[in-house]
Amino acid sequence: MITPRKTLLIALLLLPMAMTACGDTHEVHEDENNTPNNDPNNDHNNHDPNNTPNNNPNNDPNNDPNNDPNNDPNNGGSCQTIEERHAAVIANGSACEDHGDCNILSDQCGAGLGGCYAAVNDSVTQDELTALGQEFAEAGCTEGVCDCAEPPSAACVEGRCRFGPDCDGHAIDETFPSLDGCNTCVCTVDGISCTERACDPCEGVELPACPRECTADDTPGGDCVPGDACGNEIGDTCACNDGTWACAIHPPLGEGCNLICRRTEVDVCEEIEGLYRAAIDSSRACAAPTDCQLLFGQCGVGIGGCYEAVNLNLTQEDLNNLGQRFSQSGCTRAVCDCAKPPEVTCDQGQCDFVP
Repeated sequence: MITPRKTLLIALLLLPMAMTACGDTHEVHEDENNTPNNDPNNDHNNHDPNNTPNNNPNNDPNNDPNNDPNNDPNNGGSCQTIEERHAAVIANGSACEDHGDCNILSDQCGAGLGGCYAAVNDSVTQDELTALGQEFAEAGCTEGVCDCAEPPSAACVEGRCRFGPDCDGHAIDETFPSLDGCNTCVCTVDGISCTERACDPCEGVELPACPRECTADDTPGGDCVPGDACGNEIGDTCACNDGTWACAIHPPLGEGCNLICRRTEVDVCEEIEGLYRAAIDSSRACAAPTDCQLLFGQCGVGIGGCYEAVNLNLTQEDLNNLGQRFSQSGCTRAVCDCAKPPEVTCDQGQCDFVP
């Protein structure tokens, strides 16, 4: 028979077991979302009120993705958000129509955002980029910083502001002399472009006209018309002295202008006439009448006179050769009607006709 005293004793003995059962039931129903407790350590002191799954089994705060501001949807100034706003500012401020529409601003790579510089139009200000950089740094997003070179130029390429080429400090479309001193360069969006004409180191140097070019017959010691000369631009020359060719080789060539004369287009008829006059003028000197002679001029083909009073250094063959060259070159003009040949004499040291 169970007496009231025994009943009280049994109740006292069962009370701890009932309390334990009630505690377990309370812990199970505390999770309103009925999320299973997969924590093998059953650590209720670390219970996540937001019921976020625990992806960091080692409880290392450095490896906890919940500590990354980029993964915090409630953080309006997250690193990724600021980077996207920065990229949008650069993209929206890149439209242009001309090179003058574009500027170079300092970007925020010092805070780990963007690059060293940004090529943008006037719609973007330096203060705007600086504010984004400060916000990026204050959000704890700063990583590595940069080491920037000199600012590049800005160019409008296909309607967008871009970094310009390296034109040694010259602006787009600026022209400047080439280093060789004889070509012209321009700074383009692709870099420096220069003309490529051959340089003339003698450009601007005043030089006399060159004599005619020498032929195979113009050899040292050979017969020639007094006063005749031939040669090239660097100084290989031959001169007719006393009816004989005397030739010289050009001096050693060095840097700069090596020309002693400049080849020009000379009318062949005028050239032969000049040779004829030079031959006559250089063969007039005399000391006595016996030093002088009468030669037939080449007026029959339109060069010289009917007769020439010259010294013995000039021969009839010399004048005939010049007349033949004149005729073969198509230079023949009106011919002459000559009178009886006059006598010649030496008058004041010059061969001349007797009056």
